[in-house]
Amino acid sequence: MVNDEQTVTDKLPEPADGTTLAVFDGDEWKVIWRDDAAADRWYDGDARGQNWLASDDEDPMGFYQHVKYAKKVYVIGEPVAVFR
Repeated sequence: MVNDEQTVTDKLPEPADGTTLAVFDGDEWKVIWRDDAAADRWYDGDARGQNWLASDDEDPMGFYQHVKYAKKVYVIGEPVAVFR
């Protein structure tokens, strides 16, 4: 089922830059993150709200496009370990 844009806006206002979310559509999980600077680089400084990524090598998309089929959305917090 597709969530309409108003329902998404009412239940899940768009999180701030730097937020990472886990999105579950009922079958699969995906991780998305908001990175305004990366989106601006991708779109030559004109991201126009297309600032959510699900992969480093795919076009950034708008928030609604990533969550329109979501059944559940979770915020992912601080990392427990970072390996370089």
